[in-house]
Parts: sequence; structure tokens; C-alpha cells
Amino acid sequence: MQIFVSRICSAFQLRAKPDVLGFTLIEILVVLFIVSVMTGIVVANIPALTVTDSFDTEMNRLRTLMMLAHDEAVSGSEELGFRTHGDGYEFLRYVDVEQKWELLEERPFRPRQLHDGQSISLRIEDVTLTIGEDDPPAVLILSSGEVTPFHLILEDDLGSRVLTADGYGGFEWDDGREG
Repeated sequence: MQIFVSRICSAFQLRAKPDVLGFTLIEILVVLFIVSVMTGIVVANIPALTVTDSFDTEMNRLRTLMMLAHDEAVSGSEELGFRTHGDGYEFLRYVDVEQKWELLEERPFRPRQLHDGQSISLRIEDVTLTIGEDDPPAVLILSSGEVTPFHLILEDDLGSRVLTADGYGGFEWDDGREG
């Protein structure tokens, strides 16, 4: 009897196999259509991704540098400053002996230029500041941990973001892009 049962099962399997092998032409065309649509979406968004990449990188860099400057001022017991110009920004250190502000040239606080199409501006107490190179910095980062409260606006062709300081070392970007 075992031989009879095994022959029935194997005969059933042979008849069932041709029905489940391969894909239909319609299934293959649907998959190709979905892949081509997804590829088109990705390729169309590549320029937008590269434009926002430099903006996002600069946003992260600014916040990180501000936090580092705050930590450096507190741990090194020194007074630091920050100032902007239309296409870049720089950090300064107050030299007690000479009683003047000195530009920081070493990494990571070296002066930086923004990418084309980006600009930066500084607002303190709802007043937009434009400061010359010989003026003291508008943002002070003190050894006591205090920071001049400010709104730092980073803009590009697609919109702007605002970095705010609460006065005690907290630096946060606003939630969404404008524009």
C-alpha cells in the first residue's frame, strides 16, 4: 500500500508544478512600471537633496560650534565672542593683558564662509546687527556659562532657520523651514 500512496502523491505534485512556476507577463510589466516610477521620483529629487545638504550641514555646524564655544569658555575660564558678516561668521577670544578681542584661527573655531546662496544675520533684542571687523562681538560667551541671548538667522534660496540662545548655554533651531 505504501507504494500506491507515494505514487498518487508524486503524480499529484507533477500535475501541480506547472501551475506555480514563473510570473505572468502582466506581473512583470507592473513591477517594471513601479520601479521606473520610483526611479523617476528619486532622480527628480537629487538636485534638491544636494542643495539642502549644504544648508543642513551648516545648521548642524553652527549649533555644534556654539555648544563647543560655550564649553570651551566655561572649562578654560575665558571670555569668547561670536560675530557675523553677510557671508560668514567668526569666533573671538578676549585677551585680558592687551584688553582686546583676538580672532580665533585654530580649529574648530576658525572663521568660516557660507556656501553660495546662503547668508547669516544676527538679531539681539529684535534689533538686526551689522558689526564691522573692529567692533567687539555682539554675542558674548562668558566663562560663567552665560551667553548673550540671540536669534541667529541662516538663510538660503529655499528658506531660513533660526538658532536661538536662551542665555544659559541652550542653543536650539526652530522646528521648520519657512518659505
